[in-house]
Amino acid sequence: MKYSGQVAVRSSTGGLIMPLRSEYDRQLLFEHITDRVRRDRWVDVRAGRQHWRATLIEPDSHVPCSTCGEALTIAHASAGAQLCTRCRMRALH
Repeated sequence: MKYSGQVAVRSSTGGLIMPLRSEYDRQLLFEHITDRVRRDRWVDVRAGRQHWRATLIEPDSHVPCSTCGEALTIAHASAGAQLCTRCRMRALH
């Protein structure tokens, strides 16, 4: 079952707490994360027991996703793994 509750997002320019009850909420969350990372270069996210930091990756860094191997533009890092947005969305439970 997917995580359902609230999620907190924090960056250098502010924070946001929002509900996370549906796929639509998840889509809005990751759109907000992407926008905020492009502006502030990092975002901390906490959803229940899950916590990760999303950071902007330099285009010439060639950092792969720990799960699918896709080259990262935004790394969602937690517990030594760096996930792409698609894999991070799937892992949110």
